[in-house]
Amino acid sequence: MAASDSSLSLYIKWSEKTACSFGPRGYAIPWSDQEPLEVKCAQPPLTIEDISCWIEARVEVLYAKATAGRDKGQCQVVSMHLGDQKLPWGDLAGERLKDGDRIVVYAQLATSSAVAAARGPCETELRLMRTRLRFALNDRVVCNIGARWLSGHVVNTAVVSGGEIAP
Repeated sequence: MAASDSSLSLYIKWSEKTACSFGPRGYAIPWSDQEPLEVKCAQPPLTIEDISCWIEARVEVLYAKATAGRDKGQCQVVSMHLGDQKLPWGDLAGERLKDGDRIVVYAQLATSSAVAAARGPCETELRLMRTRLRFALNDRVVCNIGARWLSGHVVNTAVVSGGEIAP
């Protein structure tokens, strides 16, 4: 098997949308499309999907280094293009690409911190927060509604709404 069956030297450029999220105002992944990168696979022949997996692994390592290991990221390459041609995952890389080609990659990154922020507080955190509140569930209360006071009872505490917690 020729060396090109297991490796290629490629210029890898992010799509415009990926560049926005991976760049300095986003995840700050240090990446240059000005130098070719040597993409290798352990099990020849090299496929388009192998290139995708190589890019994903590299982005994940770079993100871990950029956050000094405080956050983890999982990258997914959505598509890769050579010019206006989309590269099919199952194709052999050597049949579609040659050393020095510039491919454009559309990728996404899901981070542990973003997932935690999106899911909101867990039930344990809510329980702890409820213990710190002035009133508990089913407590009888008197509420000042301006001109007068009305009696009632607490029907819910620490309600999560729109990603925010209302006591």
